[in-house]
Amino acid sequence: GLKYTHFSGDLNSLNASSKAFAKERSLLQQALDGAEKNQALLFMTGTSREDALEKNELFAREFSIPLATSELFPSARGAKKHLAAWNSFWTSQRTLAVQQTVQSSAQKVGISPQAFAPFFEFLDRAPREDTFDISLLYNPVLEVNGKWAVVNILPSSPQLIAAAQRFGAVLISGPVLQQELLQAIKKEALRLVTWAFGLNLLLVCVWTGSLKKTVFVFIPVVLAAGVTFACFWLFRVEVNLFVLIFLPLLIGLGIDYGIFQLARSQSNADENTVYAPQALWTAALSTLVGFGVLVFARHGVLFIMGLSSFLGVGGALLVAQFILPPLLEEK
Repeated sequence: GLKYTHFSGDLNSLNASSKAFAKERSLLQQALDGAEKNQALLFMTGTSREDALEKNELFAREFSIPLATSELFPSARGAKKHLAAWNSFWTSQRTLAVQQTVQSSAQKVGISPQAFAPFFEFLDRAPREDTFDISLLYNPVLEVNGKWAVVNILPSSPQLIAAAQRFGAVLISGPVLQQELLQAIKKEALRLVTWAFGLNLLLVCVWTGSLKKTVFVFIPVVLAAGVTFACFWLFRVEVNLFVLIFLPLLIGLGIDYGIFQLARSQSNADENTVYAPQALWTAALSTLVGFGVLVFARHGVLFIMGLSSFLGVGGALLVAQFILPPLLEEK
């Protein structure tokens, strides 16, 4: 069940506290045509401004990705190539030929030839270097702590993600952030669960003085976890990140019933002097109701916590009541 459980890293789903809110958000996404989720920021980094711009141009050429920044903001080397191409195109002979064509065509369509005069005057007096700095209007080149990067806004796609990884660029997009966040929280949850499981194992082992009995005590917890994630998979529950943080608490709640049953099996007194059979059910059901009532909450975080506690505590109760006692009998 854990292998096939669908974990969602979408934090927006945690904000949808009502169906009306979720519906309105869906309408907004439709109006924006999914721009929020489909756009990505590509940071082409470099050791200097020129290095970042050159790598940005190389990235555009090598992967055939249309980058407006590579055309509008060329490196010094790229600007020289553009200027050389401009100068080689607008020769005096070509300029004269175009002037004659414009004059003859303008008379035919009733346009004054003087309308094009500013352009030809620009060709006559234009210096042989680019004097217009478009970065005064918009500058996509950032400098942070001595590091440079060219910022590109592109549609997110698997091809873009793969290309950015191969080229060493930094890519930030909704799907990438969700995946990284999910992996980070999974790693942290695994660490917390390991600590909770290990410390409880140590405490119970010290109390029982037997590794075999300690393993028996943990049977309800392990099987309850299996029940929980199997139900998540079976009923196709989209599990958000908070269930991973809730797991250590479920370990602490579920292990109690194994301890109770072990203490009862070790008692030499009459069973009823330890506790009545109904006591275990009452204790578990009170916990089940206290946390399980969250399953009726509309908020995604509270719902998954309620469902997890309902399945986890309920599973631990059933295992402790019906599976654990036969294992604890000496015979």
